Amino acid sequence: QVQGPPRRCAYGQPGRAPLNPARSKPLPEMAEVPPAKRARTGGSVAADEKAALVARLLAAKDASGKTFDEIAKALGLTNAYTANLFFNQAQLKPDRVDMLKAAVPGISCEDLAAMQRAPMRSFDPAILQEPAVYRTYEAITHYGEAIKALINEQCGDGIMSAIDIFMDVGTTTGTHGEKRVVITMNGKFLPHTQQVAADNTAARAALLRLRAGSASATGSPGPCRCHGRRALRLVRLPAAGVVGSQDPCRFARRASCCVHPAIGAAFQARLSDVQAK
Repeated sequence: QVQGPPRRCAYGQPGRAPLNPARSKPLPEMAEVPPAKRARTGGSVAADEKAALVARLLAAKDASGKTFDEIAKALGLTNAYTANLFFNQAQLKPDRVDMLKAAVPGISCEDLAAMQRAPMRSFDPAILQEPAVYRTYEAITHYGEAIKALINEQCGDGIMSAIDIFMDVGTTTGTHGEKRVVITMNGKFLPHTQQVAADNTAARAALLRLRAGSASATGSPGPCRCHGRRALRLVRLPAAGVVGSQDPCRFARRASCCVHPAIGAAFQARLSDVQAK
């Protein structure tokens, strides 16, 4: 390969970008290719890249001689989140980049840049064959109904977030002097919502788009833009503050209609009430 002019990474480390002799243009490093494009290059390419990135990050950690707990303390993060950074299961935020570089100097600037992209969070189902993982999974499933009942009693009908969560893994000493594992999950409670039709802003926005895009916004007939089969006459629903079709095409009653995704049974019922008045 022909070597291009020297370049400097974000931390001032010199490097060289390889050139394609045929095009004389720098070839993008795989870490610089957008994730969506990498996924199209082959079934296992993205997975292989992630595995290679993780291997480099763990090698840099080992070279630093520091534990996840020590790195987490330097970053001001939980140890579980810190470990997830090294497994490319969490995103490195800009305010922690310099801290991580200082804590683990062996991480290259290219890999630091890759860690700042939104990762493709995933797991290999074979991980459940690892006893440490399977036993944790077994404990959650074994106590699953009890956990749900306790959440419902104490918080209501809902779930614990796996995104807005603090997770920490530690140890304690039992009454007989044995070491015991302590896993703390502090997740935000997310209640199941009652789907009130009047609060469906997506439906309201779709109807407003229908009004804005139709020639019948002033009340004159206009074609259905998705099918062009029948004319539409728009009418404002004062109580709801939205615009709907008084004479929709026969497709408009289907929720899958490309222009009328919100016109369904609920809207037709509301329209009937207005027409009755």
